Amino acid sequence: AFLTLGIAAAIILILNSPKSKGWIVFHIAAIGINLYSLFMTGSRAGLITAAMIAVYVFLFAGKTNTPSGFTKKILLLAFVSLIGYVIITQFLPEEIYVRLFELDEYNGGSGRTEIWANAWELSWKDLNFVFGAGWGAHFGYNGMTRSLHNTFLSVFCNYGIVGFLLLFVPIGVCFVKFHKAKMVGLNCLLIAMIISIFFLEAINKRFFWNVIILGFLFYNRIVDEGKVADKAVLNTNTANERILQQ
Repeated sequence: AFLTLGIAAAIILILNSPKSKGWIVFHIAAIGINLYSLFMTGSRAGLITAAMIAVYVFLFAGKTNTPSGFTKKILLLAFVSLIGYVIITQFLPEEIYVRLFELDEYNGGSGRTEIWANAWELSWKDLNFVFGAGWGAHFGYNGMTRSLHNTFLSVFCNYGIVGFLLLFVPIGVCFVKFHKAKMVGLNCLLIAMIISIFFLEAINKRFFWNVIILGFLFYNRIVDEGKVADKAVLNTNTANERILQQ
């Protein structure tokens, strides 16, 4: 999860770098280092997260309505794909390669599907879906004593639909706001967190709350800037009306 956040942070720096492009080389190197480290963990969830970040950047970063903008995206995608291919074929141990890229290895999600089905059953028992079954209630239910490995399901099971909406709706609002403001880098950070917590029980993990705090800070900045802009327009309109009256 931390490595995918590192990739997202480097993307933010690339998208918001000044006209001097010299530092972009270092940011790309940071992506390559984090990507290699991510591969070496053998984390399939991390691989999926990195892929989702790449897709989002390709679809929404920069200008796509011009031939030059689309060409730049194709070249960047080809470059990143080349780096990934070299890492995969030259530096990954065979057992990690099999774990990451043999689809048969994904069956059952390392036992996650059984754990999720058990917690889902508890979520709908005795109206638990409203306010939840209580903190950690899924642990030990039906003799299942493994971590749930899904923060969304964990919150829904523990706190019901009420707690689920209170936690995740504000995050969704931030994502929509950043998307409309074309803040692609920040949404990459949110995507890195959101996809990671689908495979991790991260309610007590630092990366989860750090991303939320950072997202809310930027959201409030956007809202405050919008209020300032609206106030400036209002003052201008008021001044124009006074001039016309005079």
